Amino acid sequence: MSARPGAEKDAEQESRGKRLESWKEIAGYLNRHVTTIRRWEKLEGLPVHRHRHTKLGSIYAYTRELDTWFESRREEVDDPGAATTAASGLSGRLPTPPLLAGDAHDAIHLAGREEEINVLRSSWEGASRGQQQIVVVTGEPGVGKTRLVLEFARSVTRRATVLVGRCDREALVAYAPWVAILQWMIRATPGQVLQQHLADVEAGSELAQIVPEIGTRIHIGAPGSATPDGRRYRLFEAVSQLLVAASRRAPILLVIDDLHWADQGSLLLLRHMIRSTRQAAICIVITHRNDVPEWSSEFRDLLESLRREHDPTRIALHRLSDDDVRDMIEVRIGRDSPPSLTRLLARHTEGNPLFVVEMLKHLGEVGALTGREEGCAHHPGGSRSSRRHSAIDRTPSRAIGADDPATSHDRRRRGARIPAVGNRGTRRRR
Repeated sequence: MSARPGAEKDAEQESRGKRLESWKEIAGYLNRHVTTIRRWEKLEGLPVHRHRHTKLGSIYAYTRELDTWFESRREEVDDPGAATTAASGLSGRLPTPPLLAGDAHDAIHLAGREEEINVLRSSWEGASRGQQQIVVVTGEPGVGKTRLVLEFARSVTRRATVLVGRCDREALVAYAPWVAILQWMIRATPGQVLQQHLADVEAGSELAQIVPEIGTRIHIGAPGSATPDGRRYRLFEAVSQLLVAASRRAPILLVIDDLHWADQGSLLLLRHMIRSTRQAAICIVITHRNDVPEWSSEFRDLLESLRREHDPTRIALHRLSDDDVRDMIEVRIGRDSPPSLTRLLARHTEGNPLFVVEMLKHLGEVGALTGREEGCAHHPGGSRSSRRHSAIDRTPSRAIGADDPATSHDRRRRGARIPAVGNRGTRRRR
C-alpha cells in the first residue's frame, strides 16, 4: 500500500525543514542579497531546486539544507588550513548531507561500541591514504547498525565528503540509494566543479537516467545509442568515474544502509563501483541484517563476491552488556541508574539498544522515572512504586519496537533461544 500524500509531505517537512518558494525568500532567510544567493547557487552549490515542467526560473529550497550548507561554508572560510576557500567554489569536500545535520531524531547514547568505532576509524585512515576500503556491519534489528555508522560519519564530515544512501523494503524508484547519493552530489557540488568532474566521465549523460535534475545544473549531451544492457553498463561506469573524480578533491565515506532491501539494479551498480574504484580514496560502509530469510539471490551473490574478491573488514554488532545498558540509562535520566532499574531494563530488552531506548521513552511517559526507581521492585502491590513496576513489566508488548512490526516479530521469534543479558544461566526458558 502506498503512503498517503499527506504523510509523505509531513515526513519531508520533518527531514528538510520549511520550504522556501522564491529567490527573495531564500535571500531573506540567509540575510543576503538575491544576487549573492544566485552566485552561491551557481558557483558554490547552494542547495536550490528547480521545478520540472513549470515556468522557467521557478525554484524552491529547504531551510534545513540551507542551514547545513551555510554552516559548512562558514567552517571552511574560518579554517586557516584549508587549501582553498569556499568563496572560490573550489573547496574539496562537499557539505554535510541533511541526514547527518542537526538532531533530527531523539539522541541515543552510543554505548559499548568503542572497539567498533576504532575499526571504522582504522579503515577510514586507510581510505584517506588513497586505498579503497570496504566495511560490512551486520547484526539483528535494533542492535544499532545505522546509529553506529551515522555517528561515525558525523565525526569525519570536516575531513571528508560523506554520501549516504538507504535501501527500503518497498522502494519507490529503482536505484533508490544511488539516486539519493547522486542527487546530493549534484546539488552540493559547485557548477564549475561538477562540469570538470563530468568532463572526465565517459557517458556522463547516462546519469540523467536516474537523476534528471543534472540537466538543470550543467549542460549535458544526449545519451548515445546502445542496447539496454549497454546503457546500463555506461551508467555504472559514469557513476564510478564520478566518484573517483570527486575522491581526488577529498576522500569519500560512502554509506549504504540496509543493503538487504536493495533492488537488483542497486546491487549490481554497487558491485561494479567496488570493482572500478579500488585505487580511489573511498571508504564504503555497508550495513545489513544478518537474519533476513528472504535474502535475494542477487544479494547473496554480492556478499559472496565481496568475500571472495575483496576480503572486507567485518563488524558484527552484538547486544549490550548490563554495564552498557546502565550507561544508556544514566545518559538518558541524567543521574546514576538504580541497580533495580538496570536489571529490569537489561532483562526486558535483552541488551538490544533500540528496545532500551523505547523502554526508557515509555517509562518517562508513564512517570516511572522520577528518581524513586530503586524501590519499584520491592514495594507491595497497590503502591505508586508498584504501579511503576507494573508499567515496566508491560512495556515490551506495548512500547518496544512499536514502530517496526518486523522488528517486534523478529524479537519474539528469537526470544526463546536468547537468554537475557545479565541473567545468563539463571533465566528459565518458557
